[in-house]
Amino acid sequence: MKLSKAEIKRKDREFQRAVVERDRKCLRCGKVGRRNDAGEIEDLSAHHWDKKRRHGKWEIDGERYDPDKGVSVCTINGCHQWAENNPRESREYFRKIMEERKKCHHFI
Repeated sequence: MKLSKAEIKRKDREFQRAVVERDRKCLRCGKVGRRNDAGEIEDLSAHHWDKKRRHGKWEIDGERYDPDKGVSVCTINGCHQWAENNPRESREYFRKIMEERKKCHHFI
C-alpha cells in the first residue's frame, strides 16, 4: 500500500501522540514530559524500538504505526539520540520494558 507524503506525516503525528500520551515519561531516564499551552506533551519523542526496515526504508505494513512498537524517550537528556546511535542495545533495553508492561497489563 503506497501512502502519500501527507498521509505518512499525519500517521506519524498520530503515532507520536499515542506513544507519548501513553508513557508520559522517558522510558530510559524517567524525565516526565511537560504540557504546552496546546495541551501536548513536550520534551518527549516517540522512538520505534522494533524497526522493520528493508534497504534502509520502512516497510509500510501497519507496524510502523503500532504504538506497541514505540516508546517515549526524551529529547533533553539525549535519550532519543542514544536509542538511534545504539540500535541493538536500545532494542534489547526497550524490548524488556515492553514485555514487562504486557505481563502487567499496563497498556491502555
